[in-house]
Amino acid sequence: MVFSGITAFNFTFLNRFILFSIFVVVSLFIAELSFNNQATRAPVVLPYTTAEASLKEKPVQPFSYYNDIIAKRELFKSYIEERSARQAIPAGPTFRDLIKNLNLLGIVSGEKLQAIIEDRQLNKTYFLYQGDYLGEIKIEEIQPEKVILEYRGEQVNLFM
Repeated sequence: MVFSGITAFNFTFLNRFILFSIFVVVSLFIAELSFNNQATRAPVVLPYTTAEASLKEKPVQPFSYYNDIIAKRELFKSYIEERSARQAIPAGPTFRDLIKNLNLLGIVSGEKLQAIIEDRQLNKTYFLYQGDYLGEIKIEEIQPEKVILEYRGEQVNLFM
């Protein structure tokens, strides 16, 4: 008797489990169909906001108009570079007098190294890239541990 254990198994329980599983799957399928039909039948239309209404009133310009505006802008230029070009330190008699109040706080790593320099006299902090000016002082080179400053042909290292 190889199959003697099968006769003792309750087939009514197995039949009920299969019927219940089929019922759940069919119910979920019907619910999914009815939900999808409701979503596609009635699209939701939101009222216009004032910003959208003002956009609709403006005349549409040709592509060349917008292209000229975009071409004039330097999209990837840092605004920090523009601020750092201003005169920040009054001209002193010597390079040493100009940098005596400067303190290198840190170096920001990334694609381009950035120096964080504090002016203790003016109580300001500057974020500068290589080639930027701090008053008349040029940031000649930025290295991981120091910044090389240049003023009228003379160079000085500023360490952390």
